[in-house]
Amino acid sequence: MFNGIISIRNKNGEEKVKIERPGGSLSPIWSICWNPSREERNDILAVADWGQKVSFYQLSGKQIGKDRALNFDPCCISYFTKGEYILLGGTDKQVSLFTKDGVRLGTVGEQNSWVWTCQAKPDSNYVVVGCQDGTISFYQLIFSTVHGLYKDRYAYRDSMTDVIVQHLITEQKVRIKCKELVKKIAICRNRLAIQLPEKILIYELYSEDLSDMHYRVKEKIIKKFECNLLVVCANHIILCQSWVCFLGETAAVPVLQRSEGAGVADGVSHSLHQGDRWPSWKRRPLSGAEEWTDPEDLRGQSLCYRPAEAGHSCALLGHECLP
Repeated sequence: MFNGIISIRNKNGEEKVKIERPGGSLSPIWSICWNPSREERNDILAVADWGQKVSFYQLSGKQIGKDRALNFDPCCISYFTKGEYILLGGTDKQVSLFTKDGVRLGTVGEQNSWVWTCQAKPDSNYVVVGCQDGTISFYQLIFSTVHGLYKDRYAYRDSMTDVIVQHLITEQKVRIKCKELVKKIAICRNRLAIQLPEKILIYELYSEDLSDMHYRVKEKIIKKFECNLLVVCANHIILCQSWVCFLGETAAVPVLQRSEGAGVADGVSHSLHQGDRWPSWKRRPLSGAEEWTDPEDLRGQSLCYRPAEAGHSCALLGHECLP
């Protein structure tokens, strides 16, 4: 209601639970939705109010977790894919996708006016959006597979914000909760690299035991990168853009493969979109940075960035060296 109160009643209209949102009339309740999932232990109510908050409650009225802050006034909230995700729209003129816990994942679609309603087609990945200017939009959401494989270890994204590492022989699994959208994953030897929207996390195994499944954070690179491919090496990580320049011509790089060497002497071979394959590159240290060069007259090159506080380098193919 406009006074910031939620009243839960039975089918006869008798009030059973009363929930009062902080702020009262300054945080009018604008949209609510029950989670349709049958796998949840409790009935969960998602609440969007004009205090620019999203909150979650059990049927008993007990709040689940903390309020999730927004930077706009929400006008509609609904669950997507059987309660696994949340659709949220409002005065920011767009529909955004959130996890069922309220972590923002990305934008579904931008509009020209306030979004007053957004609903998912049951048992599908289609979403319809209605706006203040009378327009109706129809979207199909497709989730890509984000994973990495190294010998008997397979790492993959789960629930968009978690990473699961599975040992293919022992079938052991470990879950790493990142609490942010996982964009890229790379795994090699005892290292695991996870790219998040504003940073990259590098994990390593606790021990050299081949069956060990305990990972700990080794380094954090607090920087936003845009890349299509992520590769982790012995002491470096490589981020590859869509295009790289060779002899004045641009070509797509859909495949980037690491070649193991002795110690940290890793090389990289890459395949171009038109089918060409270039040999491994040797690593040559420079002051303050690293450069990967093609042994055949430097026909391809990439510069990479090494943060002073981190022991890793990030290669950006075809881009200027970052400051």
